[in-house]
Parts: sequence; C-alpha cells; structure tokens
Amino acid sequence: MSHEDVVAATAAVAVAIAIAAAAVAASIIAVEGAAIGGENRKIDKVIRLSRGFPV
Repeated sequence: MSHEDVVAATAAVAVAIAIAAAAVAASIIAVEGAAIGGENRKIDKVIRLSRGFPV
C-alpha cells in the first residue's frame, strides 16, 4: 500500500466519522426539539435529569 493509498484511506475514515457525528448531533437536536415543543414529556424528563436539572 503506497503512501497515497494510506492518505486516501485515512481521509475516507475521517469523512465517515464526520458524517456519523453529524447524524448523532442531528438526532440529539431533534430529540431536544421534540421535548421542548412538549411532544414528549418523557424525553424532556430524561434530558433534564441527565443535565442535573430538577424534574
């Protein structure tokens, strides 16, 4: 495997990790948005407890 192949493979892994991180962030934002909007009080409670806020 040449140096260029290693660089390309490393870049591909970095892109895959960035895409996965963006998907996780988007899902967290969606869950928090649903909780704030009052659509799911259970999720709101879990978020508040996980951040140390009283329920």
